[in-house]
Amino acid sequence: MRIIFIDDYQCSCQNGIGTFRDIFVSTISSYVEVSLTLVSLNSGCNEREEVNHQNWKELKLPFYNSGDWRSSGDLIASELLNVVSDLVDNIFIMNYSPCAEFINTLKKSYPLSKWIFIIHDQGWCAPLMGNRILLSKFSMALLCQLYLIAQLHL
Repeated sequence: MRIIFIDDYQCSCQNGIGTFRDIFVSTISSYVEVSLTLVSLNSGCNEREEVNHQNWKELKLPFYNSGDWRSSGDLIASELLNVVSDLVDNIFIMNYSPCAEFINTLKKSYPLSKWIFIIHDQGWCAPLMGNRILLSKFSMALLCQLYLIAQLHL
């Protein structure tokens, strides 16, 4: 299974969505059966950068359209296609809201892949109260669901 986790780096650095991203990446990347690529939009770099971490890869993308990546799906899709092929075992996870136009544009370049759109209701994280272990368990449950979804569509 290949997971491509798309995240707005600047936005995530400023709120709890970044905490979710960090815990999710550390939990998911620890499984040998999973190939993980984190796509960091608005990463602050001047051109596309690829960074290999211990068990996962990060694709850092620069600002598009003055940081409004939502309307730059065609440009971002061409960058992604250089690194990520369209395969039936791909699961794209979009960690941002709202961006329906962006997702629809990328889906045209990745018709075989599956898509999950995470909508962050900030109220869901209040019960966690900073509990990284509980968030890690939540991420593990999500991984199990992703695996089942992938198996159903192979």
